[in-house]
Amino acid sequence: MGRLYEKTKKVFALQTSTQIYDNNQLILSKCRRIYEYNDIYLKADAGSVIVEIWGSDLSIDDFANEGIAVYGKIDSVSFTENNKREDK
Repeated sequence: MGRLYEKTKKVFALQTSTQIYDNNQLILSKCRRIYEYNDIYLKADAGSVIVEIWGSDLSIDDFANEGIAVYGKIDSVSFTENNKREDK
């Protein structure tokens, strides 16, 4: 598959979105995998980025394989480019 396929895939690929509500709820769509999770830290694969969430009393809920909702006191969120994407 050539260059046109790669460009088309990038244009039409479903990207993740992140919605943060105050500091007590975060919605992460298109979450592919959770690497690490406990009550103060969550690390998740969101396709093109790795999302890390620090806080306290963190809990997660999924919504029908479309993503996750994170609840608790969220202190910080960071995004790092995912260089190990499976769909490259």
